Formats: sequence, C-alpha cells, structure tokens
Amino acid sequence: MPRPALDPARAPTPRTRTRPRTAIHCSSTGICDLEGGFFPGGTITVDVDAIGPDGISAWQLNVPGSSQGIYCKTEFREESGPQSWTCNIPAGNVTLHAFAPDEAQREYNLGLRW
Repeated sequence: MPRPALDPARAPTPRTRTRPRTAIHCSSTGICDLEGGFFPGGTITVDVDAIGPDGISAWQLNVPGSSQGIYCKTEFREESGPQSWTCNIPAGNVTLHAFAPDEAQREYNLGLRW
C-alpha cells in the first residue's frame, strides 16, 4: 500500500543546532588553552576575562591544519574586564590560547560560543 503524501503544513520545522558554551578557568604564567572541539565554520564568539595585575594580555584562535592556522588574535587591557569578540573562521577543531606577553601570573576565564 503506498504511503500518503506528506502535508507540507505538517512537516517538521528544521532546527538550527547550537553548541553550548565551552568555557574554562585557568591560572598560568604561560599559556591557557581552551580546546573548543569541532566548529562547523562561520561566526564564532570569543569571551575572555583576565584577572591579574593591570597590563596587557592577548588571545589567539587557532584552527590547526587549515591554510592560515591562526584566524583571529588581539591584545587587550586586563583592567577592561570581561570582553567578547566575534570572528569568521573555517570549519575545523578550534583552540583558544590566552597569554600575557610579560609572562606574569594571570588567571583567565575563557569561552567559545557558536
């Protein structure tokens, strides 16, 4: 017996999958890393908060194995408090690195959202 035709008005609505926030807290005199897992490509949000002496910290977002490797990076003033940036990057496994150029002790709250 043939199946009845699907009524388009009753078809399921496609859902967009979003990844839950990936975050860590770390304390380091070197580099703090957040392994974000596989990112499907497009816009990703980077959240960083540096806790430590006032000064400059930096972060960079890597997609290993891609042609460019580092896709976004910036320096920021630690006393500015928590900040967010967006980047457009290709698909791949992403890693967020945060570090202080002076290698002084810092604590970081790092997050990736998409």
